[in-house]
Amino acid sequence: MLDHLPPELIHAIISEFWYSEHPSKDRVVFMITCPLINSLWKDVFAHITSRNIFVPTERYLLYLSSIIRNSDSLIYRLHLPHSTRTITCHVDLVEFNRDAAQEPYTILSNLPNYNIGFRKCFPNISQIFLEIRYRIRGRWFRYILSQQQIVRTRISVALDQATTQLSVLPVDWEITAYNPAPDYIYGRFAGPN
Repeated sequence: MLDHLPPELIHAIISEFWYSEHPSKDRVVFMITCPLINSLWKDVFAHITSRNIFVPTERYLLYLSSIIRNSDSLIYRLHLPHSTRTITCHVDLVEFNRDAAQEPYTILSNLPNYNIGFRKCFPNISQIFLEIRYRIRGRWFRYILSQQQIVRTRISVALDQATTQLSVLPVDWEITAYNPAPDYIYGRFAGPN
């Protein structure tokens, strides 16, 4: 019997989780646990997560800053900052009114100049994504949308189109409202009746 999973399967497992939407607490557990499994998991994790960085907490944003400043990460040693293509901050407010990613979301959305700072830290970065998912919980919104609908906003800042000077950056703003699967509403599995 094999003692280890094949590298392709490990890559598929990490990629599937990494590119799916998860609450910050789940992402943090994954980020802490995955590199501890063994060196293969750590290397595959570093390769995938350094290309497309998710910022689940304010502490992680500070940790990321220290890695870039000091160039001293045991996990990302060969990958950061040159392999980074995107940075995403995803806030999930579907089940609860608070998410740890709200703090870095606020910090990233209030930065005065994405171009100079991010291009200096991450020379190959192309985009920053700021995402929020939430459920309609009352007020006048309930007259427009169903309370079962989930609203998702995604702001995309295109850094790869910036010059080296102060410049205006293209921003895409996408808002969608959709109904969750009918068997899973309000965090509970619905019965057949």
